[in-house]
Amino acid sequence: MGTRKLITLNLKKGLIFEAVKTDTYLTGQMERTIDGANNARAFTEQAGDDTYHERKLARTLYGAVGRFEVELADFVDTSKGADDGAYSIDNTLSDTADDFTIFFYTSSRFNEGLIKPLSQLAQEYLINKMIAMWWMATKPDLANVYQVYANDSLSSIRKCLTKTSPMVPTTTSDGVTTDVPFDSVTGNSTDIS
Repeated sequence: MGTRKLITLNLKKGLIFEAVKTDTYLTGQMERTIDGANNARAFTEQAGDDTYHERKLARTLYGAVGRFEVELADFVDTSKGADDGAYSIDNTLSDTADDFTIFFYTSSRFNEGLIKPLSQLAQEYLINKMIAMWWMATKPDLANVYQVYANDSLSSIRKCLTKTSPMVPTTTSDGVTTDVPFDSVTGNSTDIS
């Protein structure tokens, strides 16, 4: 398989929770408009700052990250555990810390310009997966819509993880032609021979 590169995604639990709360709030408010002033139903459908809702969001995030890890098992580095301070649900998804990290192994030619979009896609996947899980019992049709969104993010993540930098054919002093990674910033090959 060749050499692999370790890349790191740093995600914010607070941003994920806030996005889930916003999306579910908007849907709850639309339902309230349709149903008249059914505040109890709207309250139960939208994620809020209530202690029960916060616990449910935390539990749902653990589930979403677990599914994320399973879906991308070929790329996620699970060799590091809590002792390494690396990817571990028990270590990095705590009730107090807002940041958590996911490590991926990719091709040594991985285009590092994709790290920021990859982080955004991972966050988007977790948000959509959490919303799908939130509504699974009460709104299965809407949960399915968000599951489609999550699957679309997952597909884009897989594409990011398999994208590589272009290679430039070069000829060495002994006449052998090899491919050398191309540095898109400088416009030069990164041949060190």
